[in-house]
Amino acid sequence: MGVCIENLKVLAKCLNCRLMNIPFKYLEMLIGGNPRREEFWNPIIDKIKLRLSRWKGKVLSLAREVCLIKSVINH
Repeated sequence: MGVCIENLKVLAKCLNCRLMNIPFKYLEMLIGGNPRREEFWNPIIDKIKLRLSRWKGKVLSLAREVCLIKSVINH
């Protein structure tokens, strides 16, 4: 049950958007990717590691570490 490419082009132009192929990235997340594969999560894990590395060398309580991790995940 496909849609004619010409109809898609007309709708995209009316909505002022572009046609994209899946998979694509949106907000660092791979849309249309397989979340069961490690590659899907690597950009997110890398971002968390980067933010946590800024805290390297500082001693945080468990509660503060949990708070920091939740903050990183939510951004």
